Amino acid sequence: SMSSVEFGKLLIGAGGIYVCFLSYGSLQEDVTSYVAPSGDRFVYPWFLQVLEAFMNIIFGGLLAVVWEGGPRRVPQKEYAISGAVQVTAKYCTTAAMIA
Repeated sequence: SMSSVEFGKLLIGAGGIYVCFLSYGSLQEDVTSYVAPSGDRFVYPWFLQVLEAFMNIIFGGLLAVVWEGGPRRVPQKEYAISGAVQVTAKYCTTAAMIA
């Protein structure tokens, strides 16, 4: 059985994830719905996804060095497949928002 302290930690962690996803969605909507004074709109969903994936790699690598002393041994093929699926799903979401 889960103690009340463990349950509280679970709620804080889940709440933090939820807040991050809401913030991400709000920022994504700001980018995709922006209209410049000239009438131009954002039309580069793949660029946004590649830039985001690149920054995730840099940030994740930096944190792995700081907190874990370096990269861990992970199954590269499975992580690559998972990452490709995630980036493709985010592309579809972004493309739908700018359509």
